[in-house]
Amino acid sequence: MEVVSYNKHILFVTFVSEYSDFGQVYLMKKYDDVLDTFHEFDRKVRMQRDTKVKKFKIEAEHGDMDSLHDLSRPTLADLAILYEYATIYDHSHIRDAERYNIRLKHTIELMYRESLLLKRYWDYALKTASYILNFTPSDKIVSTPFQIWMIYIESLEYHLKV
Repeated sequence: MEVVSYNKHILFVTFVSEYSDFGQVYLMKKYDDVLDTFHEFDRKVRMQRDTKVKKFKIEAEHGDMDSLHDLSRPTLADLAILYEYATIYDHSHIRDAERYNIRLKHTIELMYRESLLLKRYWDYALKTASYILNFTPSDKIVSTPFQIWMIYIESLEYHLKV
């Protein structure tokens, strides 16, 4: 996103479970926050799922790739996590994370089209879109990604108002 958000975020990272298709979005104000964000997600995975992150894919614009590569390679190698790098426009192998990001983008575009939401609120739109996708069953699984990730059924009665 090229627009600085209302909360001064300029970029985001999505983490997607290949098994459940559950996605989590972390908003950041600078590229240097990528590793801290990854460590936060890794701690959450270890606590909730009693497992570790096995694979990590970094997808960024071509100009940002070198700095992200230098920043994250030592940490991922120390943690014995398989990792790969790809540019945003390299869709030769569309995987779960790319599919999730495409669905996020389409959901946000629909929000903008159907409302008078200003572009600087993209961070709120992104979080809302992620929330909606996590509570929507996909073709791959019978229940929602949230149910598989959290191992319990959440009632939407108090979450969404129409």
